[in-house]
Amino acid sequence: MLKIVAASLLLALALPVLADAPYAFDRTPGRLPKNVVPTDYDLTLIPDIDKKQIAGHESVKLNFRAPSSMIQFDSEDETLSDVRFDGQPIRNVVTDNSQQLTTVTLPAVAAAGRHTLSFTYTGLIRSDVRGLFVQPFTLPDGKPSQILSSAFEPTDARLMFPCWTSRHFAHAFRSPSRCHRNGLQSATCQSTAARSRARRQL
Repeated sequence: MLKIVAASLLLALALPVLADAPYAFDRTPGRLPKNVVPTDYDLTLIPDIDKKQIAGHESVKLNFRAPSSMIQFDSEDETLSDVRFDGQPIRNVVTDNSQQLTTVTLPAVAAAGRHTLSFTYTGLIRSDVRGLFVQPFTLPDGKPSQILSSAFEPTDARLMFPCWTSRHFAHAFRSPSRCHRNGLQSATCQSTAARSRARRQL
């Protein structure tokens, strides 16, 4: 009986210590490697509502916390092309849609420090309420139309653009976007909110 009481007391004393443990990036669970961390996105999006497709260009500033020859990030239903690392073309790029994962293998180990990954890509405008999706919309004159909406939580940003969606990867982004219908740019559906530079956590 005394042993049970003593064990309970020790557990009770240990719980506050565990609860107050400071946040540690390296100890936080997550599937993506933590040796390569995004710090800044420059993202251009051109959604085509009629074709239900996204055309985009992305440039991501990366902090290599240690030398590495591999970069992994989240992606789903996206096709990458013209992938470049520090301006040099990269051929070994594999996207596994079943795992929602893209792996970029560099021709040589990159040194620790700042680097830039860039690429163009195509994606989907969805009908379900995930990523970038289209919904029916009625104009003030009663005519039917469509409106683009987005839902990123908890990890659905990967449906709109390839990225690091785990919550512990915090980064800045800049995203001018244009909306096209029938191949023509419509000024009324340009996103002004996306033009601002903001700090957010995906």
